[in-house]
Amino acid sequence: MEDDGGGGELHEIELEDLMLYERCGGGTFGSVYRALWKSQNMIVAVKRLLVLEKEAQVLSVLSHRNIIRFFGAVIQDPNFCLVTEYASNGSLYAYLRNPENELDYKQIVKWAEEIAKGMNYLHFEAPIKVIHRDLKSKNVVIADDWTCKLCDFGASRFIGSTTKMSLAGTFPWMAPEVIQSMPVSESCDTWSYGVVLWELLTHEVPFNGIEGFQVAWLVVEKGERLTIPSECPPFFARLMQQCWELEPKKRPSFKQILQGLEQMQTDESLPGLTNSFLEHRSIWKKEIQATLERLKKAESNLSMKERELRERELILKEREKNLEQQFNVVDLDDHDVNTWRDVDVHQWVMQLGTSGNYVDLAQYADLFLQNHINGRRLLRLTQSDLRAMGISSVGHVMDLFTEIELLKAHNIRLLNFPPLFKSIEPDSTPAKNLVTAEQKTVNITLIFGHHLRAGPAPEDTKWKMYVEVDDEETTDINPLTLIHNVIFSCKNPAYGSFRLSYPPFIMDRWCHGTVPSMTIECVVNYEKSVLKPKSTRFLYQMDGKSPSSSQKTVTLTLDQTTLTSTSPGTSTVSSVVMSTGAGSGVPPSPTRTLPHSVSTPTLQGVWKPKDFMPVTLPETTK
Repeated sequence: MEDDGGGGELHEIELEDLMLYERCGGGTFGSVYRALWKSQNMIVAVKRLLVLEKEAQVLSVLSHRNIIRFFGAVIQDPNFCLVTEYASNGSLYAYLRNPENELDYKQIVKWAEEIAKGMNYLHFEAPIKVIHRDLKSKNVVIADDWTCKLCDFGASRFIGSTTKMSLAGTFPWMAPEVIQSMPVSESCDTWSYGVVLWELLTHEVPFNGIEGFQVAWLVVEKGERLTIPSECPPFFARLMQQCWELEPKKRPSFKQILQGLEQMQTDESLPGLTNSFLEHRSIWKKEIQATLERLKKAESNLSMKERELRERELILKEREKNLEQQFNVVDLDDHDVNTWRDVDVHQWVMQLGTSGNYVDLAQYADLFLQNHINGRRLLRLTQSDLRAMGISSVGHVMDLFTEIELLKAHNIRLLNFPPLFKSIEPDSTPAKNLVTAEQKTVNITLIFGHHLRAGPAPEDTKWKMYVEVDDEETTDINPLTLIHNVIFSCKNPAYGSFRLSYPPFIMDRWCHGTVPSMTIECVVNYEKSVLKPKSTRFLYQMDGKSPSSSQKTVTLTLDQTTLTSTSPGTSTVSSVVMSTGAGSGVPPSPTRTLPHSVSTPTLQGVWKPKDFMPVTLPETTK
């Protein structure tokens, strides 16, 4: 056993003793930051957690040169953090994705051996046996001395012999028994090791471009495996095949893997074979690509209904694009954050949780609503204001402030550099060329539903929401043009918010897992041409066993937009661009003709009063 010091008792570290720098990654169960441990004058990695539980327990008893070193934890609620060694060379996954980073036989064997030693320690030499359960190249980091170390033990468990687990890993690296939520032993890590070894040899992403659940179907139902190139050196090919045996008991232990790696180094021909294999990557890479193409075809045949939905979505998107070109509407108010209501700010915070980077920020959406934070107030919030609102997590304050500053910068660009079009406000003086149509009502039916692909257990089921629209009467108005956006929100489980700004109004990605009495809040916000209602809210009860739908009929009162008439027989007017003397006596210069209903000379003087206030972004985002 190779010990690297430390381990055992959980050392408590004060939050004030840490200075967080930039975000450098995210594990399965938290975000990771580079930080300064002030009292030790040491650069460390700080992993922020919602709950301090198993990962701290696992790390506190581990001590090995190929396991990331654990220094201690911040146990102040809600600022739970783990403080570990900082690996300046990043993850193995990122290193292999860089085409400039080439490996030779010696480096591949060195890293393969170091990863195997770390896993062997977890299984056979640690104070208590540990199954990692999420071994992948993203969870292997490269230390300052170019040593590979295992990290991210959020999915790990102490075990006796076998245990049953949920979907904790990532599909391309997961063993079939893990995918199927069957009882597992340490041999599930052996399968994952085979995938990491494949990455070391090929520099490719496993099952690249194939959706996770499709990978699961291909591996479990079709018995597919990653392609081992025909020119791969026999020892490596044989080892990967053994790691990917369907029967867990047939897979080698890490003791056996290490013995094989040691014996392999006595083969004098292997270095030459391996380096020759690496030099001819352009040839054998075609084998991997051919397999991917074949699997993608199998994926497309998996669900005829899903393919039909994709085609329908493309048709609707094209139709919406044509509608936008037909109406050619540009409304600057839609982009001005200062006009947002508190409910708009609430939805913006909820949407931060759908980006994948800030999955834990949506919890503060209600807090913004309770404090009546509208768009104007949002842009003026400081970090002190966020803390005063009750956000006590330092990392969350930093993340929210960063997003607000980015939003502020985006909004200022839109306000100070508008498109060359500005609507004329109705004048109290009657004008012969302005004709206002009467208000009218339209009945539409909103159909709320969900697509569902059932899994072996509720947590394996995946779903996506949609809204369809049907008009109740013959009308010349396409009901889709009356909808500004659709927002789906789910608080239990906390999936966050999904905002759809154009048809088809169907979530663009699947959500995983259902619970009993699951409710999805559906909000349909209408365009400004709809006088009332401004929005429709519907609480959708999701059936976790089969697809279903519900409907709601709504009467919309429309304000037919004020139009400007030009000379008979034409709808185009001369459009101009402001010269450098605009607003100071210099007449504008006509440039070209645009099919707008309002001429851009009304922009004269618009740019002059704009307030170009500076926007300072936090250092972490530069």
